[in-house]
Amino acid sequence: MVNQVLIVLQFSVPLAIGILAGFYLDFQQWSSIVFQIAIFQSILIAGILFRLGRGLPNLDVEHLDGNDIDKLTSAFRDLAIDLRGMFLISMTTIIVLLFSNIFGSREYGCLWIGLAVFFSVLTIFKSILLVLHDLDLIELQSNLLKERVEYRRNQLESRKIEEQIISGNYDKPEEYGGKMSDD
Repeated sequence: MVNQVLIVLQFSVPLAIGILAGFYLDFQQWSSIVFQIAIFQSILIAGILFRLGRGLPNLDVEHLDGNDIDKLTSAFRDLAIDLRGMFLISMTTIIVLLFSNIFGSREYGCLWIGLAVFFSVLTIFKSILLVLHDLDLIELQSNLLKERVEYRRNQLESRKIEEQIISGNYDKPEEYGGKMSDD
């Protein structure tokens, strides 16, 4: 349910803002901010390319079971799809920004300005969702790491107890084997 609401919001809010901008921004106002938006988009694209280059973390997969590996690779695949989509939206935004600056003063300039604002606001919404997705992935990695460390600790403790039992070298309580009190 929450995902459906986010999907509707991520397109309807930018669309509404784009329509309003198309009606209320004139070319002079638009041309004063278009380059700042283009710089923002360029920085965002650089961040996306950097994030795409990071790939899967180096994990000791020998201690992960098949279900954990499936969860992790599925989450990374979903993130890669989101990053590709974000890259395409950002590139489209830069192209639309360019055309809006060229054609913004002409007859259908409000359409180009509205379209550019729509894509710019959509980029912001998609960025927020991308960060949330990345945080979910970090949470998944943290949980898997914590589970594996706990499993490994329990395994080492079990071995230690087994070795003590086999060798007979374990600590007995002080009162163990002594005379019981006559209370």
